[in-house]
Amino acid sequence: MGASGLWASTASGGTPPARNLALTTRDLDQARDHISRIFADHRLAPEGRARAVDFRHHHAALADLSFNGLQYGASVTVDAPALTDFYLLQFTLRGECEIVCGARAVTLRRGSLLVMNPVRPYRKRWSADCRQLIVRIEKTLLQRRLAAALGRAPAQTLEFDFAPVDAGGRGAMLSRFAEMICRDLDGERMVARPHVQPPVAETLCALLLATIDHNYREAIARPASPAAPRSVRRAEEFMRAHAAADLTLDRIAAAAGVSARTLHRGFRSFRATTPMAQLKTVRLDLARDALSHGRAATVTEIAAACGLDHLGKFARDYRRRYGETPSQTLRQGRW
Repeated sequence: MGASGLWASTASGGTPPARNLALTTRDLDQARDHISRIFADHRLAPEGRARAVDFRHHHAALADLSFNGLQYGASVTVDAPALTDFYLLQFTLRGECEIVCGARAVTLRRGSLLVMNPVRPYRKRWSADCRQLIVRIEKTLLQRRLAAALGRAPAQTLEFDFAPVDAGGRGAMLSRFAEMICRDLDGERMVARPHVQPPVAETLCALLLATIDHNYREAIARPASPAAPRSVRRAEEFMRAHAAADLTLDRIAAAAGVSARTLHRGFRSFRATTPMAQLKTVRLDLARDALSHGRAATVTEIAAACGLDHLGKFARDYRRRYGETPSQTLRQGRW
């Protein structure tokens, strides 16, 4: 492959492969309008007074994915809204960029990767020499893959950790697979055949779920058995529907239609936990979803709405599970 294409880490030069070349331009406004149609309407501004860029975009669609080799050729800042129905998997192939999301900021250098969640707006600063492969992954595709891994439909939105991953270390397999897809799309296009696209997309999502930390990682590591009895599934549905209520083991068991002892044995056998421990997990996940979307004025209100009345214990359990405090999540959600 030449110096340009979907996956390229060398400096731009020569004639890019015409098959996946979507646009080259030196006009900042044209570049912004073009990328807005691919992802979402956004603000694009140069880091200095100059408005000329060396913009190049290579694009290829595959099932519920789109692969985008992108560079601006100048230092620019992108202010983007919250993504709605897709995730962005980003591989930094050259240079670096900084992403600010709420109160948190990360720098992606060459050889790192990160996922942007459909949760909140962000700001991204590109260095002049930065080039990325950005894979747009439809939310429905990842939900299907997650449900298959869990053995059940996920109750909350899938959210990946906002932290870079080394593409040569922990992310090596995912990076190699993405590179293989890109090189094929720039060449033979074997993966673009209709019967090949779906399993390739599913495999990329499976590798993504196995590589980057997210709020369902522990649940996938201990997958729920698809043969779990109906009483266990009914108990879980009851927990989600009545999380704010004063639930006891006897009340949950009665809703599930079995004795407390039978329900406890069912959760131990098929969920590797207890009914009351599962209730706490359900409540924490509900609280995180509400905090992430800024659905109440205070942490106290959200905790109470999710049945978490002891604020000190809630804050401790929340930080242990998600790596940040409830207040931090709420501030980011409001932003």
